[in-house]
Amino acid sequence: MDKISEHFTPKDVDCNCGCGYSLINRELLDMLEEARKLACVKFIINSWCRCQKYNDNLPNSVPNSAHIRGLAVDISAKLNKQIILKSLRQAGFKRIGIAKTFIHVDIDPNKPQKEWNY
Repeated sequence: MDKISEHFTPKDVDCNCGCGYSLINRELLDMLEEARKLACVKFIINSWCRCQKYNDNLPNSVPNSAHIRGLAVDISAKLNKQIILKSLRQAGFKRIGIAKTFIHVDIDPNKPQKEWNY
């Protein structure tokens, strides 16, 4: 499979429903790549791009999700949560949502630039 960067593939970006929806934002990709290099641990992507239909059918999803515009990523954080968090902050992410099993990051300029817990 082709890579879109050193550590990420198109499969990481594609909508999980299998529709083929995919948007690659270069700034987000570059920041994720920097964080991945700083962390020195694999980032398992739970969700990157989402089509509107898939997003609407997720529990607790928001209609204006940054995932729909390819500006957000959910990273599995069952392991290495603190290492991943530190690397995301060092890479410049300001919008970080911390859940029990994943970390959400996005670069949506229209949303508050803050950290929160789910």
